[in-house]
Amino acid sequence: MKTAEVGQHLVAQSRNGRRTLVFKGTRLSVAGVFRRLARGESVGEIVKATPQLTPEAIREAVKLASAALIDQVGARSPEHLKRKPLPEPKPVGRYLIVHPNVCFSKLTFDRTRLTVARMLFYRTNYTLNEMLHWWPELKREALAEALQLAAAALMERYAVTAETARESAHS
Repeated sequence: MKTAEVGQHLVAQSRNGRRTLVFKGTRLSVAGVFRRLARGESVGEIVKATPQLTPEAIREAVKLASAALIDQVGARSPEHLKRKPLPEPKPVGRYLIVHPNVCFSKLTFDRTRLTVARMLFYRTNYTLNEMLHWWPELKREALAEALQLAAAALMERYAVTAETARESAHS
């Protein structure tokens, strides 16, 4: 089994040609934890059920996933503010959009000014019900879609890392 470190708490593993992203020192897949977050479990509940995980590890995974999704869809992030704005709105999935006239072309939830990156960060600190109460314009399905797309973008980004690790081991 080949591994490549992705961050302080994440490792890309390649076993029998199949690549997965797991939390370091565990067999827990990052995608599985994202599914639990999307279903409404809090970080505290996940950590309580799986003591080998820490809140910091989950936060790191969400932060990396959010950045991967933003890069994947071509939305602006603070370090890319000098890029030209998009000429027209770009839908991302059913509930997300990159609109040139909303939040400086950052990835947002459609028809809101709520950025996906900020809401994913908040999701690691607050329960789903708290977020839906504080931001009534945010839909449960929209947050679940953002988590799913972010997890997929993270897997895609670091699948290359695992492949690179395998190739460098053979050289």
